[in-house]
Amino acid sequence: MSDEPMSQSVRTESLLVNVRDLGGTPVSQGSVRNGLLFRSDDLSLSPRNEIIELTDQGVRLVLDLRSPTEKEQRPHRHLNNLDVEYRPLSFIDDAIDPQTAAARMTEIVTASDLGQWYAKMAEDAAGVIVHGLELVANTNGGAIFHCAAGKDRTGVFAAAVLTVLGADVDTIVADYAQTDQRMGLVLARLAIAFQEEQGQSTPQWSLEMFDSDSPLLRAHADAARTMLSELEARHGGMLRLLKTAGLSLTTEERLRERLT
Repeated sequence: MSDEPMSQSVRTESLLVNVRDLGGTPVSQGSVRNGLLFRSDDLSLSPRNEIIELTDQGVRLVLDLRSPTEKEQRPHRHLNNLDVEYRPLSFIDDAIDPQTAAARMTEIVTASDLGQWYAKMAEDAAGVIVHGLELVANTNGGAIFHCAAGKDRTGVFAAAVLTVLGADVDTIVADYAQTDQRMGLVLARLAIAFQEEQGQSTPQWSLEMFDSDSPLLRAHADAARTMLSELEARHGGMLRLLKTAGLSLTTEERLRERLT
């Protein structure tokens, strides 16, 4: 198993607040099988007993969609000596922190703006997404994928895998929007992590920013719907984009065979 270096600093650990099994999600050949595909917020903040619980449920692959900086700041410390494969897959280079979020809020002022950003993210990371799908298709057990909040990058990857499995637009949008009910807990969990990492260098205003109603801090259905409509207009859809980036028929068939 490959893992990030052990951090020497003491860090507050907390249970996941935005984790869910995608089992039961309706797709073209029935529904996603239970226990094989999970999405979550930052798994690196979890205590070891929660990681063990996930492996007890059959998780054998962890896909970490965070940036290199985030992985360095919050490395996975509890995957050692567990029967699980860790794979870092960075969707974007920017770290997700209060300062970066505050800057992005000036550009993303509507849910449609957020969906446009997601579409661009999917385009830029299409090759990375394809690699992640190949890993899921070939793992011997369940897979969990995560970023920081389990909303943006995780939402794009969830949309990709559900698209390949034949989920319709309404199903993909509904899955994304489930996160909106949990955003208060997600942001509170991240605020603690940011405060510990940056201490006094994180101004209070940037932490209070988490109380805003910015679409960047929500999971409105319109954001996911805009992403999918933009990819349809520009590429003929998410699936066509992924095929152009190298998604093979073998991987498509393997994903459907394993997950449905």
